[in-house]
Amino acid sequence: MPLISRNVLLKLSYNGQNYHGFAYQPGLPTVEHHLFLSFVKAKFIQAEEKQVRPSTFVWPKEILSGIAERKYYKCGRTDAGVSAASQFVSLFLPAPAGKEYPYDLILNQHLPEDIRVLGWMFVDDQFSARFSCISREYEYYFSRRAGSSLSIEKMADESQKLLGTHWFGRLCKQEKEASKKKRLEKKQKVSPDEACAEEAVRTVDSIVFEKVSEDSVTGVEVYLMRIRAKSFLHNQVRKIFSVLHMLGTGSDIELANILNKNQPQKKDIKLADPPPLVLASCVFADTDLSQLKSAQARSHPLIKICESVQVKSKVNERITKEFFLH
Repeated sequence: MPLISRNVLLKLSYNGQNYHGFAYQPGLPTVEHHLFLSFVKAKFIQAEEKQVRPSTFVWPKEILSGIAERKYYKCGRTDAGVSAASQFVSLFLPAPAGKEYPYDLILNQHLPEDIRVLGWMFVDDQFSARFSCISREYEYYFSRRAGSSLSIEKMADESQKLLGTHWFGRLCKQEKEASKKKRLEKKQKVSPDEACAEEAVRTVDSIVFEKVSEDSVTGVEVYLMRIRAKSFLHNQVRKIFSVLHMLGTGSDIELANILNKNQPQKKDIKLADPPPLVLASCVFADTDLSQLKSAQARSHPLIKICESVQVKSKVNERITKEFFLH
Protein backbone atom coordinates (compact mmCIF):
# COMPACT_ATOMS: atom_id res chain seq x y z
CA MET A 1 0.00 0.00 0.00
CA PRO A 2 1.54 3.37 -1.03
CA LEU A 3 2.46 5.73 1.79
CA ILE A 4 2.15 9.48 1.87
CA SER A 5 3.00 11.93 4.66
CA ARG A 6 0.28 13.90 6.43
CA ASN A 7 0.40 16.47 9.19
CA VAL A 8 -0.76 14.78 12.41
CA LEU A 9 -1.69 16.42 15.71
CA LEU A 10 -1.00 14.18 18.72
CA LYS A 11 -2.50 14.72 22.17
CA LEU A 12 -0.20 13.64 25.02
CA SER A 13 -0.66 13.25 28.75
CA TYR A 14 2.18 12.56 31.16
CA ASN A 15 3.24 12.58 34.79
CA GLY A 16 6.33 14.76 34.72
CA GLN A 17 7.67 13.97 38.17
CA ASN A 18 10.13 11.39 36.81
CA TYR A 19 11.45 13.61 34.02
CA HIS A 20 13.69 16.64 33.55
CA GLY A 21 10.97 18.48 31.67
CA PHE A 22 9.24 17.89 28.36
CA ALA A 23 11.84 19.27 25.94
CA TYR A 24 14.76 17.10 24.86
CA GLN A 25 17.99 17.74 26.78
CA PRO A 26 21.04 15.65 25.83
CA GLY A 27 21.98 13.23 28.61
CA LEU A 28 18.81 13.72 30.68
CA PRO A 29 15.57 11.71 30.82
CA THR A 30 12.84 13.89 29.30
CA VAL A 31 9.36 13.25 27.96
CA GLU A 32 10.44 14.28 24.48
CA HIS A 33 13.32 11.79 24.53
CA HIS A 34 10.84 8.95 24.98
CA LEU A 35 8.54 10.43 22.34
CA PHE A 36 11.42 10.54 19.84
CA LEU A 37 12.27 6.95 20.76
CA SER A 38 8.69 5.88 20.05
CA PHE A 39 8.86 7.54 16.61
CA VAL A 40 12.02 5.57 15.82
CA LYS A 41 10.75 2.24 17.18
CA ALA A 42 7.49 2.65 15.26
CA LYS A 43 9.58 3.20 12.08
CA PHE A 44 8.05 6.66 11.59
CA ILE A 45 11.60 8.07 11.72
CA GLN A 46 14.31 6.10 9.96
CA ALA A 47 17.42 5.30 11.99
CA GLU A 48 20.23 2.78 11.94
CA GLU A 49 20.39 0.45 14.94
CA LYS A 50 23.78 1.83 16.02
CA GLN A 51 22.27 5.34 16.21
CA VAL A 52 19.69 4.33 18.82
CA ARG A 53 21.11 4.24 22.36
CA PRO A 54 18.16 4.98 24.66
CA SER A 55 20.07 4.59 27.93
CA THR A 56 22.34 7.54 27.09
CA PHE A 57 19.41 9.93 26.50
CA VAL A 58 21.39 11.37 23.60
CA TRP A 59 20.23 11.50 19.97
CA PRO A 60 22.56 11.94 16.98
CA LYS A 61 22.13 15.09 14.91
CA GLU A 62 20.89 13.00 11.99
CA ILE A 63 17.89 11.76 13.97
CA LEU A 64 17.07 15.21 15.35
CA SER A 65 17.33 16.65 11.85
CA GLY A 66 15.01 13.94 10.55
CA ILE A 67 12.40 14.86 13.15
CA ALA A 68 12.76 18.58 12.41
CA GLU A 69 12.35 17.92 8.68
CA ARG A 70 8.93 16.48 9.45
CA LYS A 71 7.95 19.94 10.74
CA TYR A 72 7.80 18.80 14.35
CA TYR A 73 6.34 21.38 16.75
CA LYS A 74 5.33 21.23 20.41
CA CYS A 75 2.62 23.34 22.01
CA GLY A 76 4.36 23.95 25.32
CA ARG A 77 7.56 23.35 27.26
CA THR A 78 7.00 22.05 30.77
CA ASP A 79 9.83 22.17 33.31
CA ALA A 80 11.31 19.32 35.34
CA GLY A 81 8.64 17.81 37.57
CA VAL A 82 5.73 19.51 35.78
CA SER A 83 2.97 17.31 34.33
CA ALA A 84 0.53 17.68 31.45
CA ALA A 85 -3.05 16.52 31.12
CA SER A 86 -3.24 17.94 27.62
CA GLN A 87 -0.01 18.56 25.70
CA PHE A 88 0.14 18.56 21.91
CA VAL A 89 2.76 18.01 19.22
CA SER A 90 2.39 18.06 15.46
CA LEU A 91 4.52 16.55 12.72
CA PHE A 92 4.24 14.87 9.35
CA LEU A 93 3.91 11.09 9.73
CA PRO A 94 3.58 8.26 7.20
CA ALA A 95 -0.06 7.68 6.27
CA PRO A 96 -1.31 4.86 4.03
CA ALA A 97 -3.51 6.03 1.18
CA GLY A 98 -7.17 5.26 1.83
CA LYS A 99 -6.48 3.96 5.34
CA GLU A 100 -5.62 5.27 8.81
CA TYR A 101 -2.93 4.21 11.21
CA PRO A 102 -3.97 4.01 14.90
CA TYR A 103 -1.10 6.34 15.82
CA ASP A 104 -1.96 6.31 19.53
CA LEU A 105 -1.87 2.51 19.77
CA ILE A 106 1.33 2.26 17.75
CA LEU A 107 3.26 4.87 19.75
CA ASN A 108 1.99 3.80 23.18
CA GLN A 109 3.52 0.36 22.64
CA HIS A 110 6.91 2.07 22.86
CA LEU A 111 6.23 4.66 25.59
CA PRO A 112 6.53 4.38 29.40
CA GLU A 113 3.24 3.99 31.24
CA ASP A 114 3.43 7.53 32.62
CA ILE A 115 3.52 8.99 29.09
CA ARG A 116 0.47 8.36 26.90
CA VAL A 117 -0.72 9.43 23.46
CA LEU A 118 -4.44 9.91 24.06
CA GLY A 119 -5.60 10.84 20.58
CA TRP A 120 -4.70 12.13 17.14
CA MET A 121 -6.16 13.89 14.12
CA PHE A 122 -5.06 15.02 10.68
CA VAL A 123 -4.58 18.80 10.37
CA ASP A 124 -3.80 21.22 7.55
CA ASP A 125 -0.28 21.24 6.17
CA GLN A 126 0.25 24.76 7.53
CA PHE A 127 -0.81 23.79 11.07
CA SER A 128 1.76 24.02 13.88
CA ALA A 129 1.16 22.83 17.44
CA ARG A 130 3.21 25.83 18.57
CA PHE A 131 2.16 28.71 16.34
CA SER A 132 -1.48 27.68 15.79
CA CYS A 133 -2.19 27.63 19.53
CA ILE A 134 -4.34 30.58 20.65
CA SER A 135 -4.80 29.67 24.31
CA ARG A 136 -2.96 27.66 26.97
CA GLU A 137 -4.32 26.85 30.41
CA TYR A 138 -2.39 25.72 33.49
CA GLU A 139 -3.56 24.46 36.87
CA TYR A 140 -1.54 24.84 40.05
CA TYR A 141 -2.66 22.65 42.98
CA PHE A 142 -2.14 23.61 46.62
CA SER A 143 -3.55 22.87 50.07
CA ARG A 144 -4.88 24.72 53.10
CA ARG A 145 -5.29 23.18 56.55
CA ALA A 146 -8.12 23.99 58.94
CA GLY A 147 -7.23 27.09 60.93
CA SER A 148 -4.65 28.25 58.38
CA SER A 149 -4.21 31.99 57.90
CA LEU A 150 -4.09 31.54 54.12
CA SER A 151 -6.96 33.50 52.53
CA ILE A 152 -8.15 32.07 49.21
CA GLU A 153 -10.45 35.08 48.85
CA LYS A 154 -7.47 37.45 49.12
CA MET A 155 -5.54 35.46 46.52
CA ALA A 156 -8.51 35.53 44.15
CA ASP A 157 -9.08 39.27 44.61
CA GLU A 158 -5.43 40.17 44.08
CA SER A 159 -5.18 37.89 41.03
CA GLN A 160 -7.56 40.15 39.11
CA LYS A 161 -4.88 42.86 39.10
CA LEU A 162 -2.77 40.58 36.90
CA LEU A 163 -5.40 40.28 34.17
CA GLY A 164 -4.79 42.05 30.89
CA THR A 165 -1.50 43.07 29.33
CA HIS A 166 1.39 43.77 31.71
CA TRP A 167 5.17 43.65 31.96
CA PHE A 168 5.91 40.40 33.83
CA GLY A 169 9.69 40.73 33.96
CA ARG A 170 9.79 40.03 37.71
CA LEU A 171 7.34 37.15 37.49
CA CYS A 172 9.42 34.91 35.23
CA LYS A 173 12.88 33.38 34.98
CA GLN A 174 15.62 35.97 34.59
CA GLU A 175 17.60 35.39 31.41
CA LYS A 176 21.25 36.17 30.82
CA GLU A 177 21.85 38.79 28.14
CA ALA A 178 24.02 36.52 25.98
CA SER A 179 21.46 33.71 25.85
CA LYS A 180 18.64 36.23 25.34
CA LYS A 181 20.41 37.77 22.33
CA LYS A 182 21.02 34.35 20.79
CA ARG A 183 17.40 33.29 21.34
CA LEU A 184 16.00 36.51 19.85
CA GLU A 185 18.16 36.15 16.75
CA LYS A 186 16.83 32.62 16.28
CA LYS A 187 13.22 33.68 16.92
CA GLN A 188 13.55 36.58 14.45
CA LYS A 189 14.15 34.06 11.67
CA VAL A 190 11.13 31.95 12.66
CA SER A 191 8.57 34.58 13.67
CA PRO A 192 9.67 38.21 13.10
CA ASP A 193 6.51 39.79 14.54
CA GLU A 194 6.75 37.81 17.78
CA ALA A 195 10.45 38.55 18.16
CA CYS A 196 9.88 42.31 17.90
CA ALA A 197 7.40 42.32 20.78
CA GLU A 198 8.71 43.38 24.20
CA GLU A 199 9.97 40.15 25.69
CA ALA A 200 8.43 40.24 29.16
CA VAL A 201 5.02 41.57 28.12
CA ARG A 202 2.18 39.06 28.19
CA THR A 203 -1.62 39.15 28.32
CA VAL A 204 -3.31 37.04 31.01
CA ASP A 205 -6.91 36.24 30.09
CA SER A 206 -8.20 34.74 33.32
CA ILE A 207 -7.22 33.50 36.79
CA VAL A 208 -9.70 31.61 38.96
CA PHE A 209 -9.46 29.57 42.16
CA GLU A 210 -11.47 26.41 42.78
CA LYS A 211 -11.79 24.00 45.69
CA VAL A 212 -10.94 20.49 44.52
CA SER A 213 -11.51 18.43 47.67
CA GLU A 214 -11.87 18.55 51.44
CA ASP A 215 -10.87 15.82 53.92
CA SER A 216 -12.89 15.81 57.14
CA VAL A 217 -10.34 13.57 58.89
CA THR A 218 -7.20 15.62 58.23
CA GLY A 219 -8.88 18.99 57.81
CA VAL A 220 -6.97 19.53 54.57
CA GLU A 221 -8.60 21.37 51.68
CA VAL A 222 -7.10 21.10 48.20
CA TYR A 223 -7.48 24.01 45.79
CA LEU A 224 -6.29 24.85 42.32
CA MET A 225 -5.37 28.09 40.60
CA ARG A 226 -6.44 28.00 36.95
CA ILE A 227 -4.70 30.51 34.70
CA ARG A 228 -5.20 31.07 30.97
CA ALA A 229 -3.26 33.07 28.35
CA LYS A 230 -2.12 32.74 24.76
CA SER A 231 1.45 32.21 25.94
CA PHE A 232 3.50 32.34 29.12
CA LEU A 233 7.04 33.32 30.03
CA HIS A 234 9.39 30.73 31.51
CA ASN A 235 8.36 30.10 35.15
CA GLN A 236 5.62 32.75 34.91
CA VAL A 237 2.81 30.58 36.30
CA ARG A 238 4.86 29.39 39.28
CA LYS A 239 5.98 32.94 40.06
CA ILE A 240 2.41 34.23 39.81
CA PHE A 241 1.19 31.56 42.20
CA SER A 242 4.03 32.34 44.59
CA VAL A 243 3.27 36.07 44.77
CA LEU A 244 -0.47 35.43 45.19
CA HIS A 245 0.26 32.92 47.96
CA MET A 246 2.40 35.57 49.69
CA LEU A 247 -0.51 38.01 49.50
CA GLY A 248 -2.90 35.34 50.76
CA THR A 249 -0.78 34.87 53.88
CA GLY A 250 -0.73 38.58 54.70
CA SER A 251 2.39 39.87 52.94
CA ASP A 252 2.41 43.61 52.25
CA ILE A 253 3.94 43.09 48.81
CA GLU A 254 2.37 45.35 46.16
CA LEU A 255 1.56 44.00 42.70
CA ALA A 256 1.74 47.52 41.28
CA ASN A 257 5.41 47.59 42.29
CA ILE A 258 6.11 44.12 40.90
CA LEU A 259 4.54 45.00 37.53
CA ASN A 260 6.34 48.35 37.18
CA LYS A 261 9.80 47.90 35.68
CA ASN A 262 10.61 51.55 36.41
CA GLN A 263 10.35 51.04 40.17
CA PRO A 264 12.96 49.16 42.25
CA GLN A 265 11.66 45.80 43.43
CA LYS A 266 10.86 45.87 47.14
CA LYS A 267 10.57 42.14 47.85
CA ASP A 268 11.93 38.97 46.30
CA ILE A 269 9.51 36.36 44.97
CA LYS A 270 10.45 32.72 45.34
CA LEU A 271 9.70 30.18 42.64
CA ALA A 272 6.86 27.81 43.60
CA ASP A 273 7.55 24.06 43.47
CA PRO A 274 7.07 22.33 40.08
CA PRO A 275 5.14 19.10 40.94
CA PRO A 276 1.75 20.78 41.61
CA LEU A 277 1.75 22.41 38.15
CA VAL A 278 -0.19 20.84 35.26
CA LEU A 279 -0.58 21.94 31.65
CA ALA A 280 -4.35 21.47 31.55
CA SER A 281 -5.55 22.40 28.07
CA CYS A 282 -4.68 24.02 24.76
CA VAL A 283 -6.91 25.64 22.14
CA PHE A 284 -6.02 25.93 18.46
CA ALA A 285 -7.33 28.26 15.76
CA ASP A 286 -9.91 26.66 13.47
CA THR A 287 -9.32 23.22 15.00
CA ASP A 288 -12.07 21.13 16.60
CA LEU A 289 -10.31 18.92 19.15
CA SER A 290 -13.50 16.89 19.63
CA GLN A 291 -12.51 15.26 16.33
CA LEU A 292 -9.45 13.64 17.90
CA LYS A 293 -9.45 9.91 17.20
CA SER A 294 -8.45 7.35 19.79
CA ALA A 295 -8.24 3.61 19.43
CA GLN A 296 -6.35 3.68 22.74
CA ALA A 297 -9.47 4.79 24.64
CA ARG A 298 -10.97 1.36 24.09
CA SER A 299 -7.80 -0.56 24.82
CA HIS A 300 -7.36 -2.91 27.75
CA PRO A 301 -3.78 -1.72 28.55
CA LEU A 302 -4.89 1.89 29.11
CA ILE A 303 -7.72 0.80 31.41
CA LYS A 304 -5.27 -1.27 33.46
CA ILE A 305 -2.90 1.70 33.74
CA CYS A 306 -5.73 3.94 35.00
CA GLU A 307 -6.81 1.34 37.54
CA SER A 308 -3.24 0.98 38.81
CA VAL A 309 -2.84 4.75 39.21
CA GLN A 310 -6.10 5.01 41.16
CA VAL A 311 -5.08 2.21 43.52
CA LYS A 312 -1.66 3.77 44.15
CA SER A 313 -3.34 7.12 44.80
CA LYS A 314 -5.61 5.58 47.45
CA VAL A 315 -2.67 3.86 49.14
CA ASN A 316 -0.77 7.16 49.30
CA GLU A 317 -3.87 8.89 50.65
CA ARG A 318 -4.29 6.27 53.38
CA ILE A 319 -0.66 6.54 54.54
CA THR A 320 -0.82 10.33 54.50
CA LYS A 321 -3.90 10.34 56.71
CA GLU A 322 -2.05 8.22 59.27
CA PHE A 323 0.73 10.82 59.33
CA PHE A 324 -1.80 13.51 60.20
CA LEU A 325 -3.38 11.45 62.97
CA HIS A 326 -0.13 11.03 64.94
